[in-house]
Order: sequence, then structure tokens, then C-alpha cells
Amino acid sequence: MFAPLDTMNLILRPLSLALTLFVSISCSSNEDEYQYSEGPFEIITLTRDQGLGYCPEEGDALSASIMRQNNEWMMQSAVAVVAPSGTDPSECLDPAAATCLQREVQPALTLTAEQAESLQDAVASVPAKECNADDNIVCDPCIVVSVEIDGSSANGQCCGDLNENFSQGFDELVRLIDGLAN
Repeated sequence: MFAPLDTMNLILRPLSLALTLFVSISCSSNEDEYQYSEGPFEIITLTRDQGLGYCPEEGDALSASIMRQNNEWMMQSAVAVVAPSGTDPSECLDPAAATCLQREVQPALTLTAEQAESLQDAVASVPAKECNADDNIVCDPCIVVSVEIDGSSANGQCCGDLNENFSQGFDELVRLIDGLAN
């Protein structure tokens, strides 16, 4: 008589624990309080990972790596593209989405001097992240965008108040990388 309820508890308890762990990790007020290096960087990496869902948009860089090689800046990336019609939903980045997107590796790119300078300027414009976490907020990001520059890593998530200058600088840097990847 109580088996269905016991079964539900077995299913929901691990999910509840995982959600609590995810929220407590994502909402820590001490995470990502850093500042990117102000000098020229050697390597920058962008990733878009799933949160409690996965909602990339067409043209988003799912991953990108830009590194200096012999006084040139080389970029390797993969972007979200619309899948051919008839693609099995299980092959989509988000099988439940209305539009089926797939990961497509882009050809390697050598940045022009102007592109490299724009990227350096964008990196320099990202101030230290300050997240004033609010323990009463439950965060449910569908996607987590992270950028690592020479070992300093940050993401744009904050379960509370995030300083506006960081948000603007971080978003500009991500848009620039998205543009280069396409």
C-alpha cells in the first residue's frame, strides 16, 4: 500500500540532495572573487555547460580556446548550429527543445591583429566579480557560461546581487568570443 510513496522517496531524495548541492555550490558568495590579469594573456577558454537544463542558442560558442602561438593568436571552437531536418531528437543538444541544435566544430582561426586587440581590450574591461549571495534565492540556470584566462576562472552566475560592471564586461567578452567563433 505504501510502496509507491517509498518509490517516490527513493527517486526524489537523490534529486533533492543533488539540487541542494548544486545550489550551494553555485551560490557561494566566496567563489570567483578574482580579477583577470591586466597584461596580455596566453590562453583563454570559454565553455557553456548545462545547469539544471540546457538551453544554448544557435550560434553560441559551446567551447572556444584562444592561445598565443608564435606571436599569433589561434582559435579553436565549436558552436551550436541547427541540425538537418529529420534529425533524431536524441542527437540534439536539448532533446526537448523546439529547434534541434547540434555541436559543430569550426575550422581553426588565426585572429587578425585587430581581433586580437579587441579581445585583449575586452579581457582588460572585466573587473573583479563581486557576488553578494542571497540564501533565499534558488538559482536555476539552464546554462552556465565560464571563461578561464591564464588559470583565473569565472562564470556569469550569481544567486543574488552581481556587480553591474562585471556583468557588462563579462557579457561583452562572451559576445566577442561568440562572434569570433562564427
